[in-house]
Amino acid sequence: MACQAGEAKAADDAGGGATEGSLYSPSTGTLGAGAAGTNLEIPAARAKREAETRTASAAPEQAARAAIPASPGPSYEGSWTAARFCDAFQDLKPFSDTMPVSVTRGEFVVERGTAGQPGHVLLRGTPDASGGLVLQGSAIAGRAAIRGKEIMALFEGRLQGDRFLLKGVMGHRKCTLAITRTAGGPAAATGAPAASTYDGNWVAQRTCEAYAALPALDDRVPVTVTRGEFVLEQGRSGEPGYLLVQGRPGTDGTLVMSGSGIAGHPSVRGRSYPIIFEGQHEGGRFVMRGTMGPRHCKLVIARAN
Repeated sequence: MACQAGEAKAADDAGGGATEGSLYSPSTGTLGAGAAGTNLEIPAARAKREAETRTASAAPEQAARAAIPASPGPSYEGSWTAARFCDAFQDLKPFSDTMPVSVTRGEFVVERGTAGQPGHVLLRGTPDASGGLVLQGSAIAGRAAIRGKEIMALFEGRLQGDRFLLKGVMGHRKCTLAITRTAGGPAAATGAPAASTYDGNWVAQRTCEAYAALPALDDRVPVTVTRGEFVLEQGRSGEPGYLLVQGRPGTDGTLVMSGSGIAGHPSVRGRSYPIIFEGQHEGGRFVMRGTMGPRHCKLVIARAN
């Protein structure tokens, strides 16, 4: 009898310890407690089965979400212009100029000059979904002291109204880029902008510091706002003394206006220069600071009486 009991135990061990009162089913992950008992599912098997159930039930919902097409973002394709403003640095005077910008498949490319030659500038970057834009690249110095030296460049900013305003450096020199669509290019958004609470007639009080042969300036310039776009225009198009600056306020009350003018002073008469102003809505008016060419100015734009 003892021998038979030992043989039975050995058989149980070889078979995984299953007995008539405790039968394990690999297909269901359960232990049977006999005819009168209930099936007890072991923890590992139960967790696996619950995970499979959750996966199966979630699959249709995930498939449905995947089938919904993503909303297309704004299209920036086409030609833009970057107005560049750089501060004085060491023996370098402040300067401003413009550079062409092309956008293909969403990538902004700012390039001017001949590759490999002094004066060449190349910057690239793609806006993110929130309108943020980082441009990075390099330039080749044209100044005699460092002619031919490669200079690293980095600009960061975001879309404000209908233009990108970026701040950064070219080498150690601080600069600003205002990137706007070239006149006649396609609009970034479809449909005409709706009328806004800013529509109507405004007046800009302009004050500029003296610069070189240019005396200090303090005058008033009319501003019109149509469908939310601020337009400051003075003089006759194409003639010395003419200027045109435009911009749309952001939802946070910020306003960036950029454009260009034609110099009327005898020393630089007929020369084109870039203009940029940025500021904030404060107590019913916009207070803005910026530059007209190399000259620092201030604009305070209030509704006309």
